[in-house]
Amino acid sequence: MPVRPLHPKLRTALVLIAAFCASLLLWWCESPALWPALRPYGRGSAQAEQLWDLITNAGRGLGLVGLLLAAMVAVRDPTRRQLVLTSAIVGGLLCNLVKVLVGRVRPDGDPYSWPSGHATTAFALAFALSYGRPRAPWGVWVFAVVLAASRVFLERHWPADVVAGFGTGLLAVAVSARLPVLGWRFLDDARVQCWLGLGLCVAGLGSLALDSDKVPMARGWAVLFGVQVGLCGIGALGGAPVARPATEADA
Repeated sequence: MPVRPLHPKLRTALVLIAAFCASLLLWWCESPALWPALRPYGRGSAQAEQLWDLITNAGRGLGLVGLLLAAMVAVRDPTRRQLVLTSAIVGGLLCNLVKVLVGRVRPDGDPYSWPSGHATTAFALAFALSYGRPRAPWGVWVFAVVLAASRVFLERHWPADVVAGFGTGLLAVAVSARLPVLGWRFLDDARVQCWLGLGLCVAGLGSLALDSDKVPMARGWAVLFGVQVGLCGIGALGGAPVARPATEADA
């Protein structure tokens, strides 16, 4: 008798439960003795530290903005493009909110460790780009895993933090995929794309200027401010189709 595949919602729920349970188990098992073992491959080697720094910078400030813009340019389907943008914003807000509520201390003594913001963003993009596809873009997943690993090797996060980031990224995509904003075709307008691009650049500069590891929700507020700049610009255009619902003729 053939085995029936799990319903997508049930499969997502099971992966979320597994991810957060694994993160909590790691949290319970983690010890400062981990860092001397990892240090030769991270901060203990100048070359390794430079490499991990280069990778981790892709997940913050202008690197994050470049990542988002590259993903949105590479994706031709407008609905998926909007899913990528929405997932990144929802993931950032969810992650920073949980950071403040949990208040876990980082390995180097700074606050707001759980979950990892870099891992959340990277896995949110990977899940968004894989959503509804029979074959996942494995290059994106490899990049997400390496970016998340860089946070551990640089001793900015515990392993449990990046596993929680995996779960938070999936949760962000699951929430974003059910938002009514995905039924709109506002990203089809070239002027809208320009203003949102400007807004993302403002968001990147804002998150770069703020120390997001020490200011609660700094990156989330910077992204919101940048998106608001973009939306204000769209409104100033007058008559731009910002929120036209999709119809059968658009399909």
